Amino acid sequence: MDLLTDFWARVLAAWVELRADLFGAMPSDVEWPITVVSLLLLVLIGRVAGWNRRRYLARQMLQQIRDSNPHPIRVYRGPNADGFVVESNPAPEPFAQLMILYVPDSRLDPLGMIRWLLRRDAHSLRVRGMLHTPPRAELIWRRHSDPAAGLIAERGQRAWVLRTLDFNEAQYSTRGVDTAALEHVFADFQTRFGSILRHFVVRNEIQPQVEIALGAPRLMPLTVAGFLISLRNVGRAARS
Repeated sequence: MDLLTDFWARVLAAWVELRADLFGAMPSDVEWPITVVSLLLLVLIGRVAGWNRRRYLARQMLQQIRDSNPHPIRVYRGPNADGFVVESNPAPEPFAQLMILYVPDSRLDPLGMIRWLLRRDAHSLRVRGMLHTPPRAELIWRRHSDPAAGLIAERGQRAWVLRTLDFNEAQYSTRGVDTAALEHVFADFQTRFGSILRHFVVRNEIQPQVEIALGAPRLMPLTVAGFLISLRNVGRAARS
């Protein structure tokens, strides 16, 4: 049990004990309204604390991205409790456009605690990019999803090929004349980021052409820096 989970467990235990001491002799028609109000007050305090924590995390993450990116950052939304949307301006080569989206969460918020218990990946860092030239190699992988679902090669196009990584049995689909370089980069992402890598998509005929996402209870600065630096390799491999 981590510190935040233990914190809420102690708060609830203290509330139950206090309720027993204060309301034990009260009539039931008085006890229940006070119980409901006190619970709502606890939730409200948690919501406010969670809102402040998410706002702090968004500002901290934006600073990490500024420190890791050699180019200026243009902010479109945030940073606030809902996260932020920013763009690297100019985009690092070989990208023509690179958008970064971040959604924070906090277990100080009771709803955030529930999301964490259900998913364990409440923090989401997503990158969407467009290349100067369309990718010649394509690859699709999404965690807990069939990589071949809905992939139909149109007339004149190569068929999608279903493949599996040797070291973790992750299944993914590829298409293109030579996908070896992109597959090597994808395997490197799987090795470096492991279970926090949520999806890795490089497509030719859709926008964005490149979309990669991380999701975790907490994203560490070194992880974010390595993630952003590795993006260039994705673009280069997709165009090779």
